[in-house]
Amino acid sequence: MSKQFIIGIVLYQPTKTSIARIKQIALSGYTIILFDNSFFETSDFQNFINIIYIHSPDNVGLSGGIDFIANKAFDLKYYSLLNFDQDTIFTDKTLLFVENVISKYIVSEKLGSNLITVGFRDFNKSGTNHIISIQDLFYNYSEVDFTINSGSLYVLKFYNKFKWFDKKYFVDGVDYSFSLQSNKYGYKIIECYATPDLNHTTEQDDTILNIFNFKIRGRKYSFKRNTDFIYSHIKLLIQSIVNLQTRHFTFLIKSLTIYCITQSLFYFKKVKTRF
Repeated sequence: MSKQFIIGIVLYQPTKTSIARIKQIALSGYTIILFDNSFFETSDFQNFINIIYIHSPDNVGLSGGIDFIANKAFDLKYYSLLNFDQDTIFTDKTLLFVENVISKYIVSEKLGSNLITVGFRDFNKSGTNHIISIQDLFYNYSEVDFTINSGSLYVLKFYNKFKWFDKKYFVDGVDYSFSLQSNKYGYKIIECYATPDLNHTTEQDDTILNIFNFKIRGRKYSFKRNTDFIYSHIKLLIQSIVNLQTRHFTFLIKSLTIYCITQSLFYFKKVKTRF
């Protein structure tokens, strides 16, 4: 395979389905970096020469894991890093789509010379995080303020321009902090929609609540996870104030408010708690 991109995944007690998906992608010839935060090391990937497996004796969180992967990909001289959560579904068709976008739009800088990230998404664009649409006959793009880690392609030539993944954020807030910093230093974030065979939700075991005929999709998290989310968003709000990012501040306030309301509804309905 070419060195257009390398795949990175941070693991934490991965399911059999996640492990099987990683093996299948490796069999297709793609190179993958795995950073495992699980308590025990696994031998599932030892027979794959194109899987770089790192086990952390201490759980360094999502920020530490992605930062290690990005640094490793940079050292290996890959053009970009395609990051996925372990529960994100994707196939060879997804990766071929990404390759086409890199070849036609990113390397040629058609989407801008300051493009640092393309977030590949399976859904249609949402107006909340939308800045401007980019007209194209074949792909559906939007410039955005924030994007999530999973499905994001990071352009590695900018890796040393600033600290990408802040260790102050363990799980929640890692992606939004990266987005704030990227915008602060003048870099552009794009989302590309309708990516084939990409699915961010099926393996997340979400529940759908019907409140006055209004459907709410999500999960009831533990008190510890909720505390982490709220605390991380407070830090993000402070970060946006320091950076004078008023539009980002407004989005973060909305995000925090919606999260708190949603979690309250899940607790009220006594949905099973998930970490």
